[in-house]
Amino acid sequence: MKHLPSAFQISVIVLAVASVFSFYAEASDAPVIIVEGEKSVFSISLEKENTVTPDSTELLNGMAGASVVKNGPLTGFAQYRGMFGQRINTVIDGATHTSGGPNWMDAPLHYAPASQVSNIRIYRGVSPVSSGQETIGGSVIVETKSGEFVDSTEAILSGEISVGGETNNNATMVSVLVTVANKNHWLNVKGLGEQADDIEFDGGEIMPTEYERNRIDMGYGFRFGAHKIEVVGGRNETGDAGAPALPMDIRFVDTDILKGKYTYQGDGFVVESLLFANDVEHLMSNHLLREAPSNTMSYRTATATGESQGGKLVYRSEVGRSFEVGIDVLQSEHSTDVTNPNMPMFLVENFSEAIRDSVGVYAESNFELSDMLSLEVGIRANHIRMDSGEVSVSGTMEMLRSIQNFLMKLI
Repeated sequence: MKHLPSAFQISVIVLAVASVFSFYAEASDAPVIIVEGEKSVFSISLEKENTVTPDSTELLNGMAGASVVKNGPLTGFAQYRGMFGQRINTVIDGATHTSGGPNWMDAPLHYAPASQVSNIRIYRGVSPVSSGQETIGGSVIVETKSGEFVDSTEAILSGEISVGGETNNNATMVSVLVTVANKNHWLNVKGLGEQADDIEFDGGEIMPTEYERNRIDMGYGFRFGAHKIEVVGGRNETGDAGAPALPMDIRFVDTDILKGKYTYQGDGFVVESLLFANDVEHLMSNHLLREAPSNTMSYRTATATGESQGGKLVYRSEVGRSFEVGIDVLQSEHSTDVTNPNMPMFLVENFSEAIRDSVGVYAESNFELSDMLSLEVGIRANHIRMDSGEVSVSGTMEMLRSIQNFLMKLI
């Protein structure tokens, strides 16, 4: 798709919003954030003011040391104790999602809409080596609402619907989860539709802050004896979405997601294997959602593609002095082309088949030293390989001639 960004610009937008009325209806309890610290584990309910929050990074606000980098309504990512971006390990339902945009317009939490989040676990400071390959800035572990087995031989139908709206940007949100399950099977369908216009305030609009996102997921689980198999696939389609803190806005982000998991529950131990993949197509521009540049030579459209595949194999002992050993793999590839719709010959191959492959092995164990004291010990080794194809620039002579003609008219 494209490269994984190394730097970000943070803009703080102070808004004066008058007479905001919002309504929100939720068919189940609010999600819960679990913060794991050096000593204690505690939970915080996410029952906030009635508002529609499409970006799940908003759920992190209020955590000690945690903050959010907001580049737009759908482009937030976590910041913890000054570290952000790839320094914060983010895992969604066991999988690591690769961003499609070079500016992280579709950051990992973009694929965990707030209305579909079940809980978020934050490892503060140094994270367990089992939580991810690169965790220098901590880890954010997200679980979304999904199907579950039930203690019944008969099929049981269950469902959940969330509906919300706001008047200051005409926002609407509908999220639906339907599950059919018994003790050996579960099948579920999950859908989301949300949209909003630019935010209004007493005096104008904040452009561009509109957004649109639709998503559908289907999953199936099968349990027989000590074995359990789960397969989940989804499609995320993000339409026009502003990113006022960045040079460009989202025209679309189309992402296909696939995940499969196998679990064997032995006598005092568990073996888990996980495979996942995502494929992203992303288009952004600086002239369609925001005020276009006065000079047509400054128009830019960027087309980015990316894909990733990964997996994890784990053995976990659950008796006596528990321990876990595992191996995990992640492969990603990114490409980005920049064009000008007014200059057909202009092309910048910004990234060309940039790859990043990583393989890690780890071991981890927990020791109860006393009733009041425990110790977690882990070791991890990662091997990372990066490479890229050749990049190029074309059409610059046409741009220079246009500049020359413009200057000649001024003489």
